Amino acid sequence: MSLSVGGWTIYSALEEEIARNRFDGRVNEMSLRIRERLLGYEQILQGALGFMASSDEVTRGEWRDYTDHLRLDETYPGIQGVGFAERVRPHELASHIERVRAEGFPDYRVWPEGEREDYFPTVYLEPFSGRNLSAFGYDMYSEPVRRQAMQHAGDTGKSTITRKVRLVQETDEDVQSGFLMYLPFYARGSSPAAIDERRVALAGYVYAPFRMADLLQGILAGRYDNLDLEIFDGLEISDEARLYDSRPDDRRKPLFTRQVALDIYGHAWTLKVASLPEFELTVDNEKPRLVLLAGALVSLLLAGIVWALAMNRDKATALVRVNRDLHAEIDEHRRTGDSLRILDRAIKATVNPVVITDPNQADNPIVYVNPAFEAVTGYSAQEAVGRNCRFLQGDDRDQPELERMRVLLREQQEGAIVLRNYRKDGRPFWNEMRVAPVRDSTGHVTHFVGFLKDITETRNYQQQLEHHATHDALTGLANRSLLQDRIEQAIRHAARNRSQVAIVFVDLDHFNLINDGLGHDAGDLVLKEIAARLVECFRQVDTVARIGGDEFALILSDLVRMEDVSDKLERVMPNLVAPLTVHAHELGITCSIGVSVYPEDGADAETLQRNAEAAMHRAKQQGRNTMRFYKPEMNESAGLRLTMASKLRQALKNEEFVLHYQPRIDLRTGATVGVEALIRWQHPELGLLGPVQFIPLAEETGQIIQIGEWVLRGACFQNEAFRRAGLPPLRMSVNLSARQLAQKGLAELVRRVLEESSLRPELLEVEITESMVMYDVARAIELLDAFENMGVGIAIDDFGTGYSSLAYLKRFPIGHLKIDKSFVRDISTNPDDATIVMAIISLAHSLDMRVTAEGVETDEQRTFLNLAKCDEAQGYFFSKPVPAGEIETMLRRQAK
Repeated sequence: MSLSVGGWTIYSALEEEIARNRFDGRVNEMSLRIRERLLGYEQILQGALGFMASSDEVTRGEWRDYTDHLRLDETYPGIQGVGFAERVRPHELASHIERVRAEGFPDYRVWPEGEREDYFPTVYLEPFSGRNLSAFGYDMYSEPVRRQAMQHAGDTGKSTITRKVRLVQETDEDVQSGFLMYLPFYARGSSPAAIDERRVALAGYVYAPFRMADLLQGILAGRYDNLDLEIFDGLEISDEARLYDSRPDDRRKPLFTRQVALDIYGHAWTLKVASLPEFELTVDNEKPRLVLLAGALVSLLLAGIVWALAMNRDKATALVRVNRDLHAEIDEHRRTGDSLRILDRAIKATVNPVVITDPNQADNPIVYVNPAFEAVTGYSAQEAVGRNCRFLQGDDRDQPELERMRVLLREQQEGAIVLRNYRKDGRPFWNEMRVAPVRDSTGHVTHFVGFLKDITETRNYQQQLEHHATHDALTGLANRSLLQDRIEQAIRHAARNRSQVAIVFVDLDHFNLINDGLGHDAGDLVLKEIAARLVECFRQVDTVARIGGDEFALILSDLVRMEDVSDKLERVMPNLVAPLTVHAHELGITCSIGVSVYPEDGADAETLQRNAEAAMHRAKQQGRNTMRFYKPEMNESAGLRLTMASKLRQALKNEEFVLHYQPRIDLRTGATVGVEALIRWQHPELGLLGPVQFIPLAEETGQIIQIGEWVLRGACFQNEAFRRAGLPPLRMSVNLSARQLAQKGLAELVRRVLEESSLRPELLEVEITESMVMYDVARAIELLDAFENMGVGIAIDDFGTGYSSLAYLKRFPIGHLKIDKSFVRDISTNPDDATIVMAIISLAHSLDMRVTAEGVETDEQRTFLNLAKCDEAQGYFFSKPVPAGEIETMLRRQAK
């Protein structure tokens, strides 16, 4: 009876220990799922960081397309979005706000206000809707908890999460505790190793905000309903530190509790888990009672037997021995049966497929599969049992890991392999299998057990990350990183075969006009079409890449002579620049091309790319829509261009621009009837620079918008000043650039400047080129009609150098043609130029337009133009461009 009581005590403790182990297992599983899910979210930020680093300038549309591809709402519960906080230093704050507002967010601001050492406002956050709209422009550095985590991430270069915070997106109606995860983004091309280097190179943070309750529900939903989970920020257990509570109203004393500390991305969480009644009901209390009852019955039976056999000690002793052995055997069978039932239940309940094979039969057939195997593969147990596992690979036998599987089976070892298997419906899936031999008491292998895990989603995600890291998200072409690798491969191949490699940089001319005039959606469509044309025009062995906004690169391999490059490019150019229609607008695309050749122009990828880019910029400087091969002097020009671009950003702020004015002379009377406003740059080091030396650069960098407005405003105010000084009325001519013409609100700007300066509209004339109006005819007509309705004059500058037709020319409300100086230069010696000039004058007069000849430098040219009945002329023969004071002196002298 004492043994029975002792057995009852031990069995009760054993059952509780089993429940405790199961509880601990569930807690470990729960903490592992939380850690793994956060690892998955960290991989999202790593992917976004790679995406940011893959392009010189990631646009808002590209960021949106990338995050849409992740399907955050469907796949990653709890995450509020993926964002980018840009580093803005105090002196950059105003220009940063102006830039973001120019992207279509006129109310954008960096908040909260206040002076700080650095600002890290949110500029990208997708999905950009709902709660996330409230975080736009929020300065992360303004709040100590966020700032502490960001500083740690920036100094270490690793992902870091914040302590408990209230997210900016939270509302008073639905408040959850939250936290943010940050990953630092350093300036492109830098690899800082020391803390000081990282702090200098830090350009921003890729980050994600999380709502704690939504996150935990997505991780644990439906899996741990019989456990109560609390999560605390740090190692302190308190209400202030509580991040999450699955049962806030349940505060009874549980049977089991456990605390687990998690070290997660530079921060610690404490998990406090308690069992609920539903879990405690699984503790088996009936078996110990049965042991006690059975022990009592056996004890009474033994007492009767002992009394009945008291006279026969030998028989009683033998009976006791038999009874003891019987009990031992019964206990052994019971333990074995319990173990088998537990094992069978565990195998059937696991979510991972399990396969058991018999190596002692021919071809090592399957003898058992669990339900998870049937669910994952689609094959029933009846279809799988008796077959070798190779049927899961079908005809896909060329897999290196299959040989490793054969070695494990042959040498009867335990190990893991990864195979590409196929479901019953033919769909492939990646399978991670751990194989283990089962040995009997003699050490003989009786079976092999295979534990399978479907890792298809993980594999696909890794492949997507690799693709995004090496390919352009918009066009699918190789990006700059993959281009670098391909160039290095091509160089090695060319060195072995003594052949040549050409690196070709292609830049679309005036692409910014499409974005500014038709929107970024239209620009994206153009880029996709150009990418498709490039792929179609070149061989599969050639590489086509997109390396920037409107810049593409080509690698042409196995070349025998340099002429092969120009011949190839000249053949494909007509297909590449053929007109295309976007949003009902027919666009004429041209491009500037630069070429460098290995080994003549460089022996490594970096040098070849730099030289091809220098050649491309030279093509732009020489009029665009052309191709140039690299020459060494181009790098000097590129260095000067870089210096000029840096200085140009400060020139307007430092008041370094001045306006000069060139008179327009009436050839019939000799009187000055107008002036053309021409900008000059008083460069602090290079002296006075003409527009040809910096205006193309201003157009390329986008600064022409601010400079153009400054010229328009200065010219109008100066003309009104001439009038108020008592001078005769003059028509002021102001040149508009292609980028200004595409600017939204240009007509309203001109109207506003006229009102502010009090200048009569008929005393202002805007000059545009033929190519500008022909680029988008519908847009040009709309804008020029607005100018005409205001009373502002319209002139076509450099006429004769473009490609306009008479049919289009008649549709524009043009009152003035200016003949390009290239035709005027030789009119007294070249009959062809003289004929062209006379034809232009006749054409203009037939359309009721006035004509001005530019670049008049000799009396012979003036005489010819006068005889040809040209209306006006301007050039050095009359006056070079001069300051406003000299114009006033000239006009007063004429008045006398």
